[in-house]
Amino acid sequence: MTGKLGQTVAYEIIVKNTGNVPLTFSNFTDAHCDAGTIAGGPGVTPVAPGGSTTYTCDHVLNSVGSYVNEATDTGTPPGGPPITNTSNKVVVNVPSEPGNVAKQVVAAVCSISEGSIKLLGVSGSKRGPFTVRISALGIKQITFYLDGRKLKTLTKAQAKNGQFTIKIDPRKLSYGAHRVSVKTVMSDANCAKLARAGVFVHPRPPVVKPKFTG
Repeated sequence: MTGKLGQTVAYEIIVKNTGNVPLTFSNFTDAHCDAGTIAGGPGVTPVAPGGSTTYTCDHVLNSVGSYVNEATDTGTPPGGPPITNTSNKVVVNVPSEPGNVAKQVVAAVCSISEGSIKLLGVSGSKRGPFTVRISALGIKQITFYLDGRKLKTLTKAQAKNGQFTIKIDPRKLSYGAHRVSVKTVMSDANCAKLARAGVFVHPRPPVVKPKFTG
């Protein structure tokens, strides 16, 4: 597709469950979604076999040239390992036009690859305490949320071994799916704020039948 400087690209990403068991989707990422514009998706509700869910987001074209856009999402079956897939690629072209020279000269470029920063350790079934991790590269401040409730805000100085980490104990939570999300303030003002999220499940304990004693 082709656009002009200042125009907004509206993305629609359809994620389909092509398997034969329900999937809980998490860790949706798209490097060219502007901060705060990602919407839709199934939330914590599993998507049935053959079903689909739709994410949307926007991106303002702020530089001349072309780029390739693709999205990534992770589906987790009950009791199984997560499966991550990447969408088909969409090429967006922004040709040079008279009067755009000044904009081309001053166009800001983010100093890091925002798409490489992923929220780790969240997906799957969790019975005991676990650690959520995200790279501290280029992040000035980060806030962790659990089911929309603020847990903790950390600064760059509080990162350890190049990562921000937080521990979560699912034993203190209700049974079922829970969503962990983060919002960031970037060190480089040219980088958009990041928003990442993942879903884990606190399963019910197995039912143990008492032995027959006669």
